[in-house]
Amino acid sequence: MKQLSTKSRIIDSIKRFKTVFFDFLDNFEYFLLFEKYSFTRESSMTTVQLRMQLRRHIHAFEVSQTYRQGKHDRALTTVLNINKLVKLSEDLLPASDPIIDEAINCIHLFLKKTTIDSAQLQKINLLHEINLRKSNTNSEPVDVTVLHGIPSSYNSEVYQNLVTSRRSVRSFSSSATNLNFKIVQESVQQAIYSPSACNRQPWKVYYLKSDKAKQACLKIQNNSGSSWRNTASLLLVLVDIQCYGGSREKHAPYIDGGLFSMTLIHSLHSKGVDTCPLNLNLKTKQIKLLQKNLGLPPNLAPIMLIAFGLRESDSALAIPKGQRTNFQELLHEI
Repeated sequence: MKQLSTKSRIIDSIKRFKTVFFDFLDNFEYFLLFEKYSFTRESSMTTVQLRMQLRRHIHAFEVSQTYRQGKHDRALTTVLNINKLVKLSEDLLPASDPIIDEAINCIHLFLKKTTIDSAQLQKINLLHEINLRKSNTNSEPVDVTVLHGIPSSYNSEVYQNLVTSRRSVRSFSSSATNLNFKIVQESVQQAIYSPSACNRQPWKVYYLKSDKAKQACLKIQNNSGSSWRNTASLLLVLVDIQCYGGSREKHAPYIDGGLFSMTLIHSLHSKGVDTCPLNLNLKTKQIKLLQKNLGLPPNLAPIMLIAFGLRESDSALAIPKGQRTNFQELLHEI
């Protein structure tokens, strides 16, 4: 193997350094963006951030109620946090907001199920908030846990067929433009049941139907606009970074967004709609350009595009087989 000359090695090293350096600058810019819109500063919380914080602590309280022996200390700490956020919410959220009802229900339930001394009760200091803001809350608290068994209608073969029959389709029929939008709505509704960190549900979905909106996305997505001219429609999946606690959670949006996207794809597939996921590995300047072109707020981070529609009826149309790795190569026991 021919060795590189000293000059070639120096040039190669400079190129690698430039790549690493500019990647560092891009990551730092994204870090600043994440810090700007996260909920790390209580004094300047937005409505969205406050609602997400409430949802996060409500979920923590629900989890504390699922242990056989209970987690009194954890539940107490969570209730104190909920109480604090309820106080903050008086100027940001209307009393009729469902999240307030959920929060107060957790407080009611804690007081009903737990024996606490007067000092702790005074520390919680809830009574005036409950009396002022429980107009939409049932007087009797509702349990926050549900015991789930396997549904009687569950069929593993149906799921097996659903998962193994899905393929990424890249050529769609023009008749797909008449696809009933209700199918998309139903699929998004089902995808809401995807897991997310602390049940924050940070997702946003934009249905891109116009050619202008589609091309604005596809041009940025590896400049693949010309390859998808026959795509009936696109779904743009994003997450709201206001739902996260600063740069320490910088990877969480992609985890939550990926879980949601997969559920959405499976839901569409179950209704006979074909899809092709298009990952958006964008630099920060590309994210800003996408936000500008589509008029999106800067706190929404794009996760992926999902091309969807009905595949062409041409029997000769080829779809990649997508040979799968044997599970034994993936599964390890320690």
